[in-house]
Amino acid sequence: MPNADIIDNTITGKSYAVHQQCANYANSKSTCEGVTDTHLIHVETEDEQFWLYEQLISLSLPTSYWIGLQKVNNEWSWVDSSGSTPLVDPHRISGYNQYGPSYCYAIGQSAWQQLNSANCFPYICEHTTPVTSTQTSIATTTVQTSVETTSTVTSTEPTATTTSVDRSPCTLMRKTTATITNVALLSVASKGNLASCARECFSINDCIASHFDSSTTTCTMYKPGSYSVGCGISGVAICHEKMG
Repeated sequence: MPNADIIDNTITGKSYAVHQQCANYANSKSTCEGVTDTHLIHVETEDEQFWLYEQLISLSLPTSYWIGLQKVNNEWSWVDSSGSTPLVDPHRISGYNQYGPSYCYAIGQSAWQQLNSANCFPYICEHTTPVTSTQTSIATTTVQTSVETTSTVTSTEPTATTTSVDRSPCTLMRKTTATITNVALLSVASKGNLASCARECFSINDCIASHFDSSTTTCTMYKPGSYSVGCGISGVAICHEKMG
């Protein structure tokens, strides 16, 4: 495999090999699948694409690249050497055209765009097992993410073990139902419940607050900025802000 920059996500266990030299879709896919347990990247969630976008920006790497999304029997699917998995919502593709080109590349934080396979773009290979030091042909740059933790516990928050399996890290955060100040929009995604929304925020270093709207199951996360955000009332929405 040609030289690539490696980005590791220690939370999901995925590794991404970023190839800056452009190639057409077929060559990109073939190069990725030439390595065991590897395929052209599947950015199946907006959260994954946004996380990867931030890593690419921090390393001054391309933020537009081929992804392993193409039409199979006229149905958009994620493809690899083992087969294909249908895409749940093809309308996530910008300017979706049922009769348009049959291949896709990712742009920036969340967008996908249809293209003909002959176009030349950088590409990213996704490793389902982490790249090891024995693969010396690949130039590696590792990006690590970590969950912020603190040992400080107030007397009102018990430290005993809990039987809840879906608990948000509220012992490390404080609730508010008024206004969050000094923030800017980080990302918006659909989450199943408040706990998963809070956990997602807490796992991202830049996220200092999250807002979950139970009526729409929308999880909005915020980073440091200069805006103020009002939280919902009457149990419709709850905000969390990190302590400290």
